[in-house]
Amino acid sequence: MKKCSKTATIISIGLIAFGIFMFFVILPFLYLYIGIIEEGKTGIKNLKWNKLAVKYAIMTPQKEFAINSALPSLILSKDFDTTITYVKELEKLNKANDMHYYFAAFALMKKQEYQQSLEYAKKSNNKGMITRAYLNLGEIKKAEQILNDLKKEKPYPTRAHMYKAEIEMSKGNYKLANSEIDKMLKSYPKSLEALQDKAKISKKLGNIKEYKKAIKQIKEIELRQSNRIK
Repeated sequence: MKKCSKTATIISIGLIAFGIFMFFVILPFLYLYIGIIEEGKTGIKNLKWNKLAVKYAIMTPQKEFAINSALPSLILSKDFDTTITYVKELEKLNKANDMHYYFAAFALMKKQEYQQSLEYAKKSNNKGMITRAYLNLGEIKKAEQILNDLKKEKPYPTRAHMYKAEIEMSKGNYKLANSEIDKMLKSYPKSLEALQDKAKISKKLGNIKEYKKAIKQIKEIELRQSNRIK
């Protein structure tokens, strides 16, 4: 009887331990699921659920999946500090890739931490981001060298027009910059970055009508983004 009782106790403890383990295995995905259901009902992505999923992820695959689910929305919501923190977590787990490095470079650029942004841009192997990082550091010649490499790619990358515009802006060649940014906007009329460049260029050229139009479009895009994410 005692043997049976001891065996039953061991089995009970084992089942409880297994139940607890499974709870923590499922918990991050449960938070993500709640977030998806809520977004489906409200049309708004609540990053609270993504952050909880990352927080309670105890295994590497969980952590990686939860962070990957959060990063694009963190960028859109301008939560750059959390973006950088998550990329560094992935680095510690040896799970960071080019996309993650790009996000980190972008976030650091927005925080005006340009030297660190360059370091992550190089890790990302993204020539456009490297070009922009050099521009932010005032190293125009290096930016032009990277852009020349980018232009050799086939098919010709449309975003190269935007980077060329930014190089010309840094030189004070606003008319040429305007021509380049218009080529970018022709293909991507709702590119927030291109519109921001267009506003700066139009203001410098004294094109008030184009400046106001670009600012209006920027505000509309940012409002849509803010209404979709909290």
